[in-house]
Amino acid sequence: MRKKTIVALLLLAVLVSGIVMSGCTGNSKEDDKVYTMRIGNVTAPDHILNQTFEKMAKAINERSGGRIQATVYPSGQLGTLRTMTEGLQTNTLEMTTQSPGGLASFLPLMGVLEMPYMYTSHQHVYDVVDGEIGQELNEKFLEKTNIRIMGYWMNLYRHTTNNVRPINTPADFAGLDIRVPETKTVMDTISCLGANAVPMAVGDLYTALSQGQVASSSQMAPVEDVVDPDMVPICGDSLRDGTYSIAVDSSSSMFKIESCELTVENGKMTAAMHMGGKGYLSVFMGTGAEASRGAEIPFQEDGVGNHIFTVPVEALDKGIPCAAFSKNKELWYDRTLVFRADSLPLEAFREGVYPTASDLDLTDGDYTVEAELSGGSGKAGVQSPAALRVENGTAYVTVVWSSSNYDYMRVGEEQFFPVQAEGNSTFELPVPVFDRKLTVYADTTAMSTPHEIEYALRFDSGTIQSAP
Repeated sequence: MRKKTIVALLLLAVLVSGIVMSGCTGNSKEDDKVYTMRIGNVTAPDHILNQTFEKMAKAINERSGGRIQATVYPSGQLGTLRTMTEGLQTNTLEMTTQSPGGLASFLPLMGVLEMPYMYTSHQHVYDVVDGEIGQELNEKFLEKTNIRIMGYWMNLYRHTTNNVRPINTPADFAGLDIRVPETKTVMDTISCLGANAVPMAVGDLYTALSQGQVASSSQMAPVEDVVDPDMVPICGDSLRDGTYSIAVDSSSSMFKIESCELTVENGKMTAAMHMGGKGYLSVFMGTGAEASRGAEIPFQEDGVGNHIFTVPVEALDKGIPCAAFSKNKELWYDRTLVFRADSLPLEAFREGVYPTASDLDLTDGDYTVEAELSGGSGKAGVQSPAALRVENGTAYVTVVWSSSNYDYMRVGEEQFFPVQAEGNSTFELPVPVFDRKLTVYADTTAMSTPHEIEYALRFDSGTIQSAP
């Protein structure tokens, strides 16, 4: 059976110390400074990819006259493919490898390079990635992530192995549990072939296979995608110290968090997750395969015996892996959690995290701003760009709905009524800050009984322009 072509990518992050390996910032004037270059990958030391990195690092060290000290870290010493890619953004390393599907979690458009059966030859692959298509994708990825793609090479064909039966036709995939990389394109391909795609980092694969302690996708409830690719992670140093109620999205309906309190202290965040029952004995902030090598977090009990787990929170608005150990099944179940920044009160954030009209130096007058609506059934829409008015330093936006079926809107406990009697429902709302989702409720009269629908509105400060 013909397999699809996989292309690996070589990435380079911006170095904040002043030297620029990929041309993303200005030049350094400190000619005698020595720079450290950490190169991470997940392959074994004797793998051709790691050997290539070793040869490259040696050349960098020699040709820089010792001013650059490049060191290669194989076998996932610096993390998984995803965590190393994230490390490029946080400057914990300077270079790594990743697949197009892995990059798609940062920019979904990159996943097009891993569409199955798309290439007709090896040369066709390079014609695409080294041509106009590849160049356009590289530029879009750099703009979105500040990570520069330095080049592509082929990782040849993906092979399928299992201990059940030979794979000769697509029908032979039916019902098999197959480990796949943590990339949506490959997961969807395997699922379409009828198998159960089990996403898992390659470094965790052999432990999971040998111990059989991690539930496969066929043993789990349907997985919900709770990670929005446009989310921007918010770290603890952006929040004021205190304890706040926070909403948590879970990728599984079987891991339901009834309520949660987020505690912030000196830039560190922890969360007390109140579960709806007693079905899980412990959790681990990582994958189930990793949990066998790490210290899991045991449960505590509330007043009625339900379980509470107090866990560290790396960041808000970011997909965080969390494995939960089932009491009945005695298996680790992989979940993804998102601690939602938009559920916190505005007062929880330090000044300047979200810009105000004053922060943006908006003088009194009329402007336009891009408006983004989410929530509801997905059928409703609002006009964008929206009219923006600034008066006495306070911003107000005019929300024009795609229908005339709303008789009021509510923000918190304050109600707002239409500003015009005819046409589509139109409201004017105050905008306390930009770039943050504002939870609103709109009362619809389209049904036999009027009722409120919850939405979120976000106004992008980068799109504000003076009104024509």
